[in-house]
Amino acid sequence: AKFEQQSILKAMDFTDTASGNILVKRPGKMRWTYDTPEKQLIITNGIDLWIYKPEDNQVTMGRAPTFFGDGKGASFLSDMKLIREKFSIHRESNDQDGRYVLNLTPKETNFDIAAIYLSVSVPQFEIERIVTYNAYGDENRIDLKDVKHKDAIDDALFTFDIPNGADVLKLEQ
Repeated sequence: AKFEQQSILKAMDFTDTASGNILVKRPGKMRWTYDTPEKQLIITNGIDLWIYKPEDNQVTMGRAPTFFGDGKGASFLSDMKLIREKFSIHRESNDQDGRYVLNLTPKETNFDIAAIYLSVSVPQFEIERIVTYNAYGDENRIDLKDVKHKDAIDDALFTFDIPNGADVLKLEQ
């Protein structure tokens, strides 16, 4: 799918936007290709994570569960079981575009995620919008467009070869 992302940091009265493409393969595999505001790749095979910023020739590596744990980063898209395991689900009224809206509230207190709202198309039942709030009221909105379903996506797309000469940072540090 193509995505448009808007992040609002409430305390700083700051809004950031980004766009690109996302590939998802269950279970646990995701590839976020950011085109704007700057090129960036976020890739996980469900275990390992790579964040590559080509402009800086820098790779940040870590463990996917550390970065995407408890539904962060829309990780539930690659493993829908997370929704039932980690969240209480309530249906809100439809949004202005007629989509169903599901309110996901974490079953355990979590500062990174206070609530997630999923807008689901009718009658296709595809997720079209994901809005995440943290405990500080910050908002992250992801709109998905041109969603395509493929029977087979090559697993090689969910690994990353570090370019020669790239600076490598560890996420856990």
